Amino acid sequence: MSKLYFRHGAMNSGKSTGLLQAAFNYEERGQRVLLAKPGVDTKGETSIVSRLGVSREVDFVIPPGSDVRELFAMQVRGDDPDALLEHVDMAPVACLLVDEAQFLDPAQVDDLFRVAVLDGVPVLAYGLRTDFRTRAFPGAARLLEIAHSLEELKTICRCGRKAMFNTRRVGNDVVFDGEQVAIEGSEVWYESLCGNCYLELSGDSWVPEGFGRNSLRPLPRTHDGRPWHCAGGGEQPGLTKRRRRRPPCSRQGMVGDDVEKLGPIDRLALRQQGVKLRISLKQTVVL
Repeated sequence: MSKLYFRHGAMNSGKSTGLLQAAFNYEERGQRVLLAKPGVDTKGETSIVSRLGVSREVDFVIPPGSDVRELFAMQVRGDDPDALLEHVDMAPVACLLVDEAQFLDPAQVDDLFRVAVLDGVPVLAYGLRTDFRTRAFPGAARLLEIAHSLEELKTICRCGRKAMFNTRRVGNDVVFDGEQVAIEGSEVWYESLCGNCYLELSGDSWVPEGFGRNSLRPLPRTHDGRPWHCAGGGEQPGLTKRRRRRPPCSRQGMVGDDVEKLGPIDRLALRQQGVKLRISLKQTVVL
């Protein structure tokens, strides 16, 4: 049975590049593929554009509210009412690849599922998981619910950690309100960040261990003003590192209640040091 695949990732994770590479791999082996994108995505007009500079014209654009399965079936049959020849015999389709799938309606995602299951054609959907406010796109949420296979495409934050979130910028200003969809262009652009950098940039606070969910404490910084987690590690200033409390013992052994309080890790550590553990003076603990 063919499957619906959802390959998701933050901005700059190579989604469009991966889609074009998958299409190339199919066609290199003599297979026919169809490429599609939502009409909401006006970047590149009717082309899929990779940040590496590679682009390709799609076979059909998916308008909002349209029946994706019917659009797909027309392309499979070779029907195009707007073309000079309204019908051309075509080879079978081996795969449908959809870019920016987060912009699809939930019902259109259901159509992709039907294409995979009922029509027997694998569907590879590429897109974002969440918007710049960390809220799921309707199309992405539906894909996460029904896709047979989920794959995360990874990229890195400016601090070197794995990026998970997208921040929207207008010029040099970071914004956290506005419409969910704003296509990247001359004024609007996006930056992929890890969770720590996203919270720091959004003005949120970091909650250290032991301070409670509702207790807020500013993010620690280095001497040059950078967030501590971006400075390369080390123990954060103002925080005490939690250490395992070692039970009192001696080379002669431990006896009584102290033995019964030991956990398995402590017992193993003491055993490696040659310490004898006794519940009583007559009973030795068998580890």
